[in-house]
Amino acid sequence: MRLLEREHPLDVLTERARRAVAGDGSLVLLAGEPGIGKTVLLRAFASALREPPLWGMCDALSTPRPLGPLRDVAVDLGAPLPDLLREGAPQHEVFAAVLAALRDRPRTLIVEDLHWADEATADLVRFLARRIAGTPSLMVVSYRGRGRSGPPARAGPR
Repeated sequence: MRLLEREHPLDVLTERARRAVAGDGSLVLLAGEPGIGKTVLLRAFASALREPPLWGMCDALSTPRPLGPLRDVAVDLGAPLPDLLREGAPQHEVFAAVLAALRDRPRTLIVEDLHWADEATADLVRFLARRIAGTPSLMVVSYRGRGRSGPPARAGPR
């Protein structure tokens, strides 16, 4: 499928993925109003990658799943992450395990719909955003735009 007027965002994502594999990891924020095509753009990007991305979702639940997007990809990130989540390990241990997995080898992590995230997921995104440059990984976070103010400061049900 050819995306209309999405060449530039797709090029940016592709270039960031290329740079991440070379050891220059980064975070890309993808904002837009509902229905504008964020997911379609992410699917087009994912289809062009050599390896499928790790894809975690925040859901529009009245009680969000704690670390829902991370739980979606924990098995793919490998040990010890699934055990840490299952055992209810302290947040700092879980976050450190995610960072170690992202440092281990090139990966693309997509966190979709951050505007519906629980607080722990918002904390994880902030934690990784400050450290992703030192990894061979790309993290792409989509959210519903809020004008020019940037991503939601406090993720949660809206």
